[in-house]
Amino acid sequence: MPRYLYTLHATRADMVATGMTAAELEAFEAHGAHLERLAAEGVVLLVARAMDAAGDGFGLAIIEAPDDDAAHALAAADPFVARGVATTRVYPFHLSFLAPALAASAMGASTGEPDGR
Repeated sequence: MPRYLYTLHATRADMVATGMTAAELEAFEAHGAHLERLAAEGVVLLVARAMDAAGDGFGLAIIEAPDDDAAHALAAADPFVARGVATTRVYPFHLSFLAPALAASAMGASTGEPDGR
């Protein structure tokens, strides 16, 4: 199945620095539950964020979808996007290389929990 990467960019640039509004927090909680459900279904393969100390950055998800239209629909259905908290861009994704150190450190060896970095 083809893989895609979608990015999430906050529509309110200072959201991280000033804190989420009640509506943004509700969307964030729904976003997390949505991604966990899709991960359990095997659709979401990876979720991450890239952010500096000032809160500038973006989130991303790597997903599997049958085609471009389905990938765009999945990204648009993310509660962060659907509720206007973030914008998204979707790209076809092809993994070229995964260093063994990253694969080993991506999940805690004994807990199975993300490393939190």
